[in-house]
Amino acid sequence: MRFRPFNAADAHAVSQWTYGGRFALYSMRPEDAPDLLLADYRYHAGLDDQGIVGFYCAGPDAQVPGGRYLAGEPAVVDFGVGLQPARVGRGLGRPFTAAALAHVAETLKPEVVRVTIADFNERSLAVFEGLGFVSAHRFRRDDGLRFTQLERTPG
Repeated sequence: MRFRPFNAADAHAVSQWTYGGRFALYSMRPEDAPDLLLADYRYHAGLDDQGIVGFYCAGPDAQVPGGRYLAGEPAVVDFGVGLQPARVGRGLGRPFTAAALAHVAETLKPEVVRVTIADFNERSLAVFEGLGFVSAHRFRRDDGLRFTQLERTPG
């Protein structure tokens, strides 16, 4: 797996991805593409020989709107990850996320990495718990959706 900062083509492609059911929460819209290129959001494409497998972002765009965040950078880096919809459910979540986290640790050297996951997303919660993340905080948005924040020190 190799990572590169998003270019315009990456942002356009990822902004077209849609997920079904409750996971539509993670879908983007084409009008989101310019925001995916903002330097503070640190979007990176994860690539294999077939193209984009997924992406990660490390920074404020990984925070859930309406959430409570008690501390921020530089000590804590918020992290978000997404797989190409056609590759979801094929056992790629954990290895892709591990590779992305290793890239973040190497390039940003954070003291703590924090991820915020909707409580219904049991697969993602299991991936991050399996990678050593522990629950640090929970909150409910105004729309009633519950989220868990998990944290881990790199390494």
